Amino acid sequence: MIVSEDWTTLRAGRTHGASEEFRGYLTNVIGTLAGSNGTPQAFLVEQDPNCTLRTHFHLQHQFQVVVAGSGTLGRHALAPYTVHYTTPESGYGPIVSGADGLSYYTIRERGGRGAHFLPESRPEMRAGLTKAQATSRRAPAATAEELARLGQQSTEALLEPDASGRAAWVLGVPPGAQVALPAPMAHGGRFALVCEGTLATGGRVLERLGMAHLAPHEAQWDGKAGAGGLQLLVLQFPVNLN
Repeated sequence: MIVSEDWTTLRAGRTHGASEEFRGYLTNVIGTLAGSNGTPQAFLVEQDPNCTLRTHFHLQHQFQVVVAGSGTLGRHALAPYTVHYTTPESGYGPIVSGADGLSYYTIRERGGRGAHFLPESRPEMRAGLTKAQATSRRAPAATAEELARLGQQSTEALLEPDASGRAAWVLGVPPGAQVALPAPMAHGGRFALVCEGTLATGGRVLERLGMAHLAPHEAQWDGKAGAGGLQLLVLQFPVNLN
C-alpha cells in the first residue's frame, strides 16, 4: 500500500506552469511526473480560470477526478466529484476551466509523462488499438451532518464494472466503521480518494484529498472512517493495462 503525504507538505512543493498548452499548478501526490514510469502515479492539476487544455491523449490507462471548480471536458459539464476514465491513445478534451478555475486529480496505475496533442499526434496512434472512455455523473460532496448520521455503509457505482475490471464507486462510511471495499474481482489496482471526512490507514489519518493505493494482490485493507464519517471514491483499473 502507498499512502499520500499530508497536504501542507504536498502543496509546498507544487509548481506553476505557463505555456501555450497549459496554465496552472501541478502537485505530485503519489510518484512524480518525472519518475513514475510503470509505477502508481497521482497528481493534482489546478487549471487557471478560463484556460483551455487542448484535446490530447496519453499512453496509459487513466482516471481523472474533479475535486474543485467548474468547467467542461468536451461536451461534459464538470464539477466535484465527476470521474473520467480513458484508455491509452484515446483522445479526450478539450478541458476548459470556468471562471473559478478547475482542479482535478490525474491517476494512473502505471505512471508516465507527456500529453500527445491532436490532431498533430494522430500518426503516433497504433492502428487497430481498441480505445474507450467514460464520464460519470457527478457525486455531490456529502455534508458533515450526512456523514455523522450514517448507520451503515453505502456503496454506489459511478462507473459500473465492465468486462475489463474497470470501475469507480463512491462510498459513505459511518463514523469509526471499517471500510468495506466493493466485492473483490480481478483488477489492475485500486486508488482510494478521500472526498469528505477522514480516513485512517497505514498508521496515518488522511483528510480531504488524501489518497491510498492498493496493489492488485492486496485483498485486505485496514481503512477505517474517522470520528466524523467518511466519503470515499474507489477507482479500479482494468486487469490488462497494456
